[in-house]
Amino acid sequence: DISIQELIGDTLDAFYMEIQNRGTKLNVDIEDRFIHVDIDQMQRAITNIISNAVRYAKTQIMITCKGNVLTIWNDGLHLSEGDKKKMFDRFYMGEGGSTGIGLSLAKEIIEQHGFEIKADNLEDGVCFMIMLK
Repeated sequence: DISIQELIGDTLDAFYMEIQNRGTKLNVDIEDRFIHVDIDQMQRAITNIISNAVRYAKTQIMITCKGNVLTIWNDGLHLSEGDKKKMFDRFYMGEGGSTGIGLSLAKEIIEQHGFEIKADNLEDGVCFMIMLK
């Protein structure tokens, strides 16, 4: 078992310098709770999602956990319809993507834990939502 707050905090450690160097504003608002996961694997999945948020954010990233939903939002460009359909497919690279493995691996790990992930455009950016149990 690990607290969501600890999982996110440990994962963000690897990104603080890059976020600071880019001048990106980071907001974290976690209603803490514990989840039963393979910590290394779940950290790998969250790392892949945060890495995308850092890559695509214009000025800000927000990570929240309310109830059973962990969200990772950034104010980057909206996902195209093609990206929304294929972004979790192995080797699919959207514009500015790197290997096409990160999000497919994240989805696989998240689903192996009995959770669900989806992504959608919001009025002011892109939001990844992980539905926890």
